Amino acid sequence: MLMQYKHRLLLALLMSVFAITPLFAQDTGEVVVKRGVIEDDIYVAGRSVDVAAQVQGDVTAAGQRVNIDQQVTGDVIAAGESVTIRAQVQDDVRAAGRTVTIAGSVADH
Repeated sequence: MLMQYKHRLLLALLMSVFAITPLFAQDTGEVVVKRGVIEDDIYVAGRSVDVAAQVQGDVTAAGQRVNIDQQVTGDVIAAGESVTIRAQVQDDVRAAGRTVTIAGSVADH
């Protein structure tokens, strides 16, 4: 019973990220692509979100399809129908979606 409650609470928190992220996103649109080196946290939302940039901070992303393909020095919080993380994440990953694929390394949780 306690584990079921914890899973529901975690799902509710991640889904709130999906609902709130577009309101505070630095970059929104139908297709959002970030490239190069980003020296801060990023908040992005769109139907399709591709983070192909090295991020020296946290990534918070929401979209129907979310891909993170380059190193992230902080946390990743992502929600979408399909979430794919091929990058090295040097801290935590929190992800929710119909399909979640983590093909990169995660240093913490």
